[in-house]
Amino acid sequence: MLKIIYVESGSYIEYVAQSAAAFVEERLRFAASVGAQLTAEAGWASVLISLDLSGIAALASEPKVSLSRSDTESVEVSFAGTWLAAIGAEEGLFVTELSVASEHHLMALWEHSQTRAYSLTD
Repeated sequence: MLKIIYVESGSYIEYVAQSAAAFVEERLRFAASVGAQLTAEAGWASVLISLDLSGIAALASEPKVSLSRSDTESVEVSFAGTWLAAIGAEEGLFVTELSVASEHHLMALWEHSQTRAYSLTD
């Protein structure tokens, strides 16, 4: 599964070798044990990928993935999954479960996009 962490400074993607359902259940159980209020709800999330990277179209075959052109330089890759956040928080995390090949491919594309973005701003 992929875990996408959204914070004020940006977003980060991590591959986690666990099912999304088990991850969500574990987080909710832990939050309850420490008295924290955590909400989980189905939804969609997205990340931007550089348009000039090859292999983006391969993600379109994934049932939980939607691709749309964001601007002249990037594609918005949206995916279905589960949002987890503290009640009232603007930051949180999102988990999605795609095929293992698609998860690794999306992660690689996102990492390359991040590298490109940093090199363009330096």
